[in-house]
Amino acid sequence: MKNMVETPHIANNIHASVLIGCGLTSFFFNEKRPKTALIAPAVGSALLLMSPALKAGNRNIAHAAVGLTSVLAVTTGQMLTKELWPKKEAGATFPKEVHNRRAAVFGTMTLTGLAAVGVYVAGFIAKRKKMKSAIL
Repeated sequence: MKNMVETPHIANNIHASVLIGCGLTSFFFNEKRPKTALIAPAVGSALLLMSPALKAGNRNIAHAAVGLTSVLAVTTGQMLTKELWPKKEAGATFPKEVHNRRAAVFGTMTLTGLAAVGVYVAGFIAKRKKMKSAIL
């Protein structure tokens, strides 16, 4: 039985699915239908398209997936921080239930993104150790 480190495409698929679900939730729950809410589903779709290459071990695609996932995790983390601790001068721009929903969406995307990056990096380290031990 393989562990998650040996199957980064599974972590990628889970994170991509969360991005698509959370982004579409944000889009459809907001009456204004903000186009920016579609960024996460677009990135999730791109990550899903990268999954077969990840499974095959394509290093270039793996690095692209890590970069894309990292950038989005940092961005959603910043947005989560702004929802949890808004600046006083910004005032209450949304009702409390909207803040809670946004915090849940950004938090979910951030957590799955960080978990996926962790799996990717652990996989890179494991492969490097395996290569070094094969050389020795």
